[in-house]
Amino acid sequence: MTTGHREDGGVELDTYSPHPSQYAYGLGPNSAEDSKGNVLEFDANYDDHNRFEVPELGKPVEAFSVPLGGGPLYLPIHKLCYQLAERFIRSKAESRDISLVPSKDEIFSTEQLWEILYRRLPGSPFSSEYILPDPYEYYGGRGCRNVYWEPDDDPDDGQLLEADPVEIPRLTEFILENLQSPVPEKAKGTMTEANSEPQHIHQSSDIAHSQYWCDTLADKKGFPWLWDLDAELVRKKQEDGDWGWELLVHKLSQVKMHQASDATLNLPLGLRNRRRIWRCLEDARIDDVAREMRTPRWQTQKEA
Repeated sequence: MTTGHREDGGVELDTYSPHPSQYAYGLGPNSAEDSKGNVLEFDANYDDHNRFEVPELGKPVEAFSVPLGGGPLYLPIHKLCYQLAERFIRSKAESRDISLVPSKDEIFSTEQLWEILYRRLPGSPFSSEYILPDPYEYYGGRGCRNVYWEPDDDPDDGQLLEADPVEIPRLTEFILENLQSPVPEKAKGTMTEANSEPQHIHQSSDIAHSQYWCDTLADKKGFPWLWDLDAELVRKKQEDGDWGWELLVHKLSQVKMHQASDATLNLPLGLRNRRRIWRCLEDARIDDVAREMRTPRWQTQKEA
């Protein structure tokens, strides 16, 4: 990813200038003031030591830095991660309440994604970055986030980060396998005659309750990262018996489900990796790294 303009004769890239000891490179004097609003994406192949071959540009480029005299700024991002980011942005647009003004520092467009990522990079010609810093350490895989890595570099999270987060076979079936039957009424305790109600009222209430939580999952409004969930299969499962949909929905809502060690759900690693990346996108904010790094120690102590 970088910024610039596509023209009939090719591509005109923005020039960024380094600023020692500051975060985020500044636009150079030859770039339009609004150039960062034109984000460009190029297919690229990793070459060596932060170098990427970019066929469209016809040359290799250096990621994470610009020359001392200024130049284009390139930030690499996995293709599948970028596909998830595009889906994330679309989901924000589809679910946005027109009465609410979107936050200016979170991801709601490709341009905002660029703004957040490039402002995480120390804008110094003396910095040597191999990854973009993240305030939450990308929620796992600390040893795997270099531009070049192998799963064996991080035995705990290597397989998780290698799992395809986009194409997940039998996704709906895997989720439905976690359904449990509700606790029988007898196990909940015996009601006294004074506070008991007719049996048919309980049955009607239980059915409506179960249907509500089933619909919550099938509608996917609270689970935009489950865009490929088969709603028809979910509703068919509801017709087959009495299931604990509420418990399943609550478990899927737990943020820790992205962890491979999470035992509350039996899920494929690809789905856990998808939720991990989606959480990174949800929590990303402009200056989330720079703000943390710039906070003076005396000020932190005073606020504490």
